[in-house]
Amino acid sequence: MKAASLLFFVALTATVAQPPTTWTPEHSLQVQTVATVIPSPDGKRVAYAQSKPKVDAEHSEQISQIFIARADGSRRLQLTRGEKGASSPAFAPDGRYVYFTSDRSGKMNVFRILIEGGEAEMVTDFKGSVNAFKVSPDGKWVAFTGYEPPPDLETAKKEKRDFRTIDANLENHALHIVPAEDDLNGKRVKKKLLDYHVAHFDWSPDSRYIAFEHWPGPLADNWTKADISEVEVETGKVKALAATGASETSPHYSPDGRYIAFSRSSDPPRWTSGTRVMLLARTGGTPRATGISNHGISITS
Repeated sequence: MKAASLLFFVALTATVAQPPTTWTPEHSLQVQTVATVIPSPDGKRVAYAQSKPKVDAEHSEQISQIFIARADGSRRLQLTRGEKGASSPAFAPDGRYVYFTSDRSGKMNVFRILIEGGEAEMVTDFKGSVNAFKVSPDGKWVAFTGYEPPPDLETAKKEKRDFRTIDANLENHALHIVPAEDDLNGKRVKKKLLDYHVAHFDWSPDSRYIAFEHWPGPLADNWTKADISEVEVETGKVKALAATGASETSPHYSPDGRYIAFSRSSDPPRWTSGTRVMLLARTGGTPRATGISNHGISITS
């Protein structure tokens, strides 16, 4: 009897240990995906978001958390936990913190956590929902985009007055900055830089300027009217850099800050048209845009 029980246990163990031969929903729920892998400034570590399916009586979703590891894959550490997920990791310039976004506060906000782990700290206290963020190269500021609803919206909902007209009062993702560190009162005072709908942005290497792609509004077809401008962080002064009949998108500063690279569509823009990479010189008064050859780095959409 004991021998038969032992044989049954061995057979059962062998069956369980066998890898699946077909792709099943049950098997897919065991797969965890990795995204947004970011190297640390010194190249010794990587931070990344790892997602795991959560399916039960109350949930059917992917929950992502932030992990950190050495560049060789060793010393893997899970930095964030809980029912609310975390995504979009980014290292502080000095490598001490990993910034990320999470809706654990009830709204999507920016948080940061020491690379050794511990309790996460909320950096933004935004009443809307943060869309994208970037830490300034000097580590003193966090710029982010997001729509902040009117302060009386919750009251209007309760009173059944929250009607709206489609495509009216567009919910622009304005550009804001907030200090990375608390002030003497333990607060971080948010400052709105722009009311434009900002689609993409980039910090200058000296942290004095932000180049940004802006649309007339968040409607999908407004990409054809995208232009590139630059705002001085201290004064809020805006300077147009690229505003033609083409669609100018995705600005990025060169490491020395002398140029801004961006994408330019055909003029007029078309969904199937080719896109070229442009360089914009920032020195000597009015910048001049020069298209890079179609050989190699030009993009065809």
